[in-house]
Amino acid sequence: MRRSRRVDWLLLATLWPVYLLLQLAGVQAHLASGERALPFRLSGAVGSEGYPVVLSLRAPLRELQPGDEIHRIGSVELRGVTRAELEYRTRDELRAGGPLTLEARRAGAAFETQVEPLANPSWWWGLPTWFALVAVGTFLLLRAPYWHLARVFFVLSIGFASFFTSLGPVHPAWNFAGHLASPVALGLTAYLFLAWREWSRPRPALVALCVVVGLTQAGANVLRWHATPNDPEAAGLLSSGNLVLWMALSIAALVAAYRRSTPLERRQLRWIVYANVIGIVPATLASALRDIWPVMSDLALSLAFAMAMAIPIGYAIAIVAYGWLDIDRVISASAAASVLGVVLVGGLLAVVPPVASAASTTLGIEPETGRLALSMALAGVLVPAYRRLRPWLDRKLFAEQHALAGRFETLRAELGASRGVEEMATRAGEGFEALIKPESVAIYGRAGEAFTPLFLRGRALPPAFEANSMLVQVLEAKRAPLFARSKELGPFERAALETLGAEVVVPQLRGPQLVAFTCLGAKKSGDIYTATDLGLMDSVAERCGEVIERIDLETLAKESQAMQSALRRYVPGAVADRVLAGDVLEPTEREVTVLFVDIRGYTGLAEQLAAKDVFATLNEHTERVSRIVQEQGGTIVEFNGDGMMAVFGAPDALAKKEQAAVEAARKIVDSMPGKLAVGVGVATGPAFVGSIRSTDRLIWSAVGSTTNLAARLQSMTRELDASIALDETTRERAGYVGERFVRHPALAIRGRTGRFDVYALPLGLA
Repeated sequence: MRRSRRVDWLLLATLWPVYLLLQLAGVQAHLASGERALPFRLSGAVGSEGYPVVLSLRAPLRELQPGDEIHRIGSVELRGVTRAELEYRTRDELRAGGPLTLEARRAGAAFETQVEPLANPSWWWGLPTWFALVAVGTFLLLRAPYWHLARVFFVLSIGFASFFTSLGPVHPAWNFAGHLASPVALGLTAYLFLAWREWSRPRPALVALCVVVGLTQAGANVLRWHATPNDPEAAGLLSSGNLVLWMALSIAALVAAYRRSTPLERRQLRWIVYANVIGIVPATLASALRDIWPVMSDLALSLAFAMAMAIPIGYAIAIVAYGWLDIDRVISASAAASVLGVVLVGGLLAVVPPVASAASTTLGIEPETGRLALSMALAGVLVPAYRRLRPWLDRKLFAEQHALAGRFETLRAELGASRGVEEMATRAGEGFEALIKPESVAIYGRAGEAFTPLFLRGRALPPAFEANSMLVQVLEAKRAPLFARSKELGPFERAALETLGAEVVVPQLRGPQLVAFTCLGAKKSGDIYTATDLGLMDSVAERCGEVIERIDLETLAKESQAMQSALRRYVPGAVADRVLAGDVLEPTEREVTVLFVDIRGYTGLAEQLAAKDVFATLNEHTERVSRIVQEQGGTIVEFNGDGMMAVFGAPDALAKKEQAAVEAARKIVDSMPGKLAVGVGVATGPAFVGSIRSTDRLIWSAVGSTTNLAARLQSMTRELDASIALDETTRERAGYVGERFVRHPALAIRGRTGRFDVYALPLGLA
């Protein structure tokens, strides 16, 4: 279910100005200090009558040492000042640019000295990262309306970005605001992982722990920056302990969320973990590098800040673009590159210099020449090492995916032994079912001037596609798997594929010509089709093309026509009248109400009855349902064994079509004899309605998302213990006929994005 957009806009209108004001205050403060900083770190005053104490030196100073009291900096008296006040009140002295005159005391002895302020050119390096974080938070708030944590992420992005203000020599009030905002973000980050799975509320005790983390960090910040007497050791201990608690809580919540998540949710979490590793590890290394290799400190810090932008970008990809790349491949490639990168750096620092020095003594070559030659040789060895290491990591880190690739190779080999198109299509279709586990599979082959089904699973009455249709043209031009919602396709092709339940279409080519294609529905696991999946399916499609090349096109047409003959249905009466009147009935988009009926327990019933009794029962059912639908003004599209599809509002317009459809549904349920029970799904919306090409004739039907929705609602009646299920539009327009239907809010409907209200009529209330 979509969130209230009013609340989203209210958050934007409230927090964006706060963020901008805090950032502008921080920028103005750094500029006001002349982009300079004190060469030492001070605590706040130790008591209202005490003075700040030197905590550490930021540059080598002979005049000062940790523990010295600082009574005055230039003209600024420091008695009783908090650390935030100290930063703010000394910025004018820093802007002057000359040496700073200090009055200090050490071991009870007063002294005066001068120190040079430090240049602080890197003060702005974090700004792009903070801005990127807020920009991603805003983007997800506006463009991910179904993500239940979008507001939480937006608020925490503002909170973390406000931390920049607390790092600058701003007015104490601005500093205080920044120090209170960042702990809020800390608590919300832990909550984000606790509440990662939609509709699974975290335990109150864990939510309370998130609140404790935020409050504790706020207390530590106030104690360190805004309190006198100041106790930096206590504040540091409190902050460090709280950060450990926050990390433990976040990691535990992340692990728990990962274990309970669906495959798609796990894919999103892997993107987030990957982004955090990319963003945090360089910063950690940069901090270590500042102490070990001071010359590289600025470069290391700039790199760390640049890499930190990966964190917000990773969240954006995880929520709205998780299918962009295969994260498993990205992780294995990054891991292999990181391992070899460490080996390269370690070799350059630890191995190359002594070996080059020994070589220069033994062989009489210049040390620089030896180092260059050894470095190039080491780099040359790492390239083939990467090619071997990455597949090994793939096998170790993602064993299931590696095994899947092996099973696809087995399927390719089995397809090569096929002796006919039907056998090939069956093997390929069953192979896809077993390996990918899609909701539906339809393999199409060319038969004359059209492509018709050779193998079907999961869907009835699949349309045929003209040989010159846009779908065929796009597949021949693209020569690679195509997502069914691609904008390269026309609206009719997209609607037809949606009716098939197709998520991806894989072409089988013979030279430049398309000879077959496979339509695969969404994975039953809910996961996406990755680039790796598409590559594996493409390899099978290539093999299918090779098999088809060995088979005469006439045989293909005969086999396809034989299968399609099983799909012939009676022409609906209303359609027949229009045809006799000379109407073409070209597919056009219009609003209709679609009704699906399915007999429950049909398989068990068929096993209990003799074949002739099953046939008689179905005949009675067909006649009974057809009569009711026609009496209510509907048009029967097809009967498929124990199922039936009808359309209200086409081919002729029908006033109150929703009311008529619901009335028909209730009468169908009421008319069932004791031995039969049915589930009915009804949905209203746009669909392409008209004559659709089959193998040897035109079939009148309705295709598109509304047809799919009605079928989904029919299947949901079992889960809801109901006889009829309606979408919200149908329920609103059905009038009095829709009474007594129970609202089931925010349900997930397979194949559709977001959550939707479903209205169901409980069993026995038709």
